[in-house]
Amino acid sequence: MGMFEKIIDKYLANPIHIDFLIVGFVLFFLEKMNYFNFELKDRANQINIIPSIISSDVALAGFILAALTIIVTFKSNLQSKGMNDATNALELIFSSKHYSRIVQVFRKSLLELVLCFSFLSFAWISTDNFSIQTINKINIVGIIITILSVSRSLFILYIVLDLENHKVEEK
Repeated sequence: MGMFEKIIDKYLANPIHIDFLIVGFVLFFLEKMNYFNFELKDRANQINIIPSIISSDVALAGFILAALTIIVTFKSNLQSKGMNDATNALELIFSSKHYSRIVQVFRKSLLELVLCFSFLSFAWISTDNFSIQTINKINIVGIIITILSVSRSLFILYIVLDLENHKVEEK
């Protein structure tokens, strides 16, 4: 197993923790390394970004839930087949121990989007208490968490879909 695969495995085992570490690193980088000097002048614009991220989180959580439902339904259709009866790699993976890891990736992405949605909703109703810089950081956190959780789900979904192209060798 290559180094890239090991990193991906570690990330997929603890995605929420690692995503929050990434967010912390990005916020630290933006705060301490003044490579990007954002001039935040329009507070109302920053506040209006929050509901857009919330809407995106809800819509993307629906997409992930639909993908998870399809995967679970596909698994239930394959349960009548044995592992030795699999005709392609996709059927084989759904009959193996890796199925639960695939489902966990989607479940953790859903959880992360719900947490992001909740955080942003509470932040949105409390915006009168925050400075424009804090609201900007809230937006950055929401965007990063959304991108990471959806990217992780899409990464796994594309791998699973690609398995359909691999046939099981005859023994």
